[in-house]
Amino acid sequence: MFRKRKGIAWALKFLNEAGIPAQVRTKMDLLEVPEIVELIAMLRVVAEPAANSAWVRLLTGPRWRIGNRDLAIIGRHASSMAYDARVQGERGLETALEAAIAGGDIAENTAYGDAIADIIENGNPDLSKAAFNRIKNLNHEVQYLRAQAGDPLKHFVYRVASVSGLLIESISEPNRIKRGMDSNLRAFFSLVSDFTALDGESNLFALLRWIDDSRKHDTAIEIASVAHEGAVQLITVHSSKGLQFRVVGLPQMSEGIFPVSTGSDNWVTSPWVVPYELRDEEMDLVLKRYPIRGRELTNEDIEEYDEARKLADSFEERRLAYVALTRAEEMVFISSSAIDPSITKQRKQSVFFNEVLESAKLMETAIAEGLVRIGAIYDVVPVKGEKIQVVETGEWPIELKSPAIKRIQDSANRVKELMQNQSVQAPSASTMVNEWDKAIKAIEREIKLHDNPTRFVPLPESLSVTQIQRLAQDEESFVANLIRPMPTEPAPAAAQGTAFHAFVEHWAHEAKGGSVTATLPDMENMDQTEPERFDLPTLEKFKETFRNSIWAKSVPHIVEAPFAISLGGYVVRGRIDAIYKDGDIYTLVDWKTNSSSNADTLQLAIYRLAWADSLNIPLENIKASFYYVARDETVTPETFPSREEVIKLLLGS
Repeated sequence: MFRKRKGIAWALKFLNEAGIPAQVRTKMDLLEVPEIVELIAMLRVVAEPAANSAWVRLLTGPRWRIGNRDLAIIGRHASSMAYDARVQGERGLETALEAAIAGGDIAENTAYGDAIADIIENGNPDLSKAAFNRIKNLNHEVQYLRAQAGDPLKHFVYRVASVSGLLIESISEPNRIKRGMDSNLRAFFSLVSDFTALDGESNLFALLRWIDDSRKHDTAIEIASVAHEGAVQLITVHSSKGLQFRVVGLPQMSEGIFPVSTGSDNWVTSPWVVPYELRDEEMDLVLKRYPIRGRELTNEDIEEYDEARKLADSFEERRLAYVALTRAEEMVFISSSAIDPSITKQRKQSVFFNEVLESAKLMETAIAEGLVRIGAIYDVVPVKGEKIQVVETGEWPIELKSPAIKRIQDSANRVKELMQNQSVQAPSASTMVNEWDKAIKAIEREIKLHDNPTRFVPLPESLSVTQIQRLAQDEESFVANLIRPMPTEPAPAAAQGTAFHAFVEHWAHEAKGGSVTATLPDMENMDQTEPERFDLPTLEKFKETFRNSIWAKSVPHIVEAPFAISLGGYVVRGRIDAIYKDGDIYTLVDWKTNSSSNADTLQLAIYRLAWADSLNIPLENIKASFYYVARDETVTPETFPSREEVIKLLLGS
């Protein structure tokens, strides 16, 4: 458990080097895990030919193994291409603008992706034959994936992991399985599955922007991953609130780390921090009254404010230390070290470390009975004028000659031999391998049932109304899909329903002279463009039925109204098909194109709560109905689940 997230990356590196399985628990930490960094690098080169750092990572990695000499040749080729583009003819307006956007010289636009494509097409006599074959295969892979980039995002990311070999690598060695490489990949797939940008986009470019913004703003989001037995869970103190663990380790209890030396974010200097005056929670009265309206602050005011803020920060750090210590059910290890490679001076033990040590020393009886153990404490005597020199040295790119890499390469060569000899094509051998596969899968299922009789899966922080309905109808199936999302088969009825919703929206838009805002794309021509997806006579019948229905006699106040409501700490999002207004009374209508009158009233209940909250009006002023267009039938439930009942469903209580 760490006070700051950067300690997690430090621990993950050294635990892996020591052969100790370790697992991260938040999105930001997941993005720094080697296999996820590798996957993101592959996504970047697919999206951006000029993502040079990603290209270099792939080229020098364990799969493509481009050495120093060949990498330098590729780099010179890219620079030469950029130079040729700069000197050819006069620099026109378009070229000048491109250079300006890039930040200056056109050489900054040097793209390894373009250089590799040019080498493959025109050759480079200096490049080794092995390197040429490897970059040719890499380029072929990237081109193939670019052609698939229009697929649904979660399917595309899974395809990239599969094509790049990361999926098979994650289960190729016991060590990789043990440290949770496969789980990390699946946790990332889950994040991608839940991803939707603020502007509604859900494509590769939006995903990469989201990853960059997450790193920039250091956002921490819990990930829905399964904890591996025997793996050290690496988390921050903040993300441990409300949890308890049998054994807790608290490293880095050093001055400047825990407690931190920088203090909390200050609204005076950080624009994203809410001013104290606008906060709802209890806090120091001195801080609460700043800024003082109507007069300019004096030096005395500033000193008073700074002192109060430092005091508040110290209380917050002490509260966090209490949280950290009380997360342990049976045992807590606390350590501090003087040497920190990130700074040039020695650190002292933190005040919290010293206080715990003194408290432990007072527990003489507990020490005698072996309930409390105190490790060796070393006094550090700094030498005046000297600095700590902890420098890691090595060769870059890394020489890939580790035993693990050699085993993988030997296995790959053996597979190639078998394929060339066609040994695996023999019917008897094929049957034997199939039987092995069945036996292995059966054993895996038994192990999973034995080791994981109960699995706790957190809900995403943001949910759609449809997801909540699925949770209420079949909790087990909903949770299983959270752990391992599966693609759904396209349903013709869904396309038909979408087309009908679009028809009603455009009908309302025209009926009000264009004053109703349209939110769906123009689907009037969907009959002609996608006739195979649904039954056209049925859609035309739906349109005619609606035109003669009670709902067509008046024009909706709003159609396709988006909303977001907070329920039990979760954000629930959705759209209300149509809202009719009669004085102070609102009627919410959801169009249904299925033939059975079996819709869940939970959907309308959430709609009513969201609309009441958005307008700050009583629920009694809001009616809600389902309209089944296939039956020309309006169903208005007599009662709806209450806010408390919806929250109880979300909290699982």
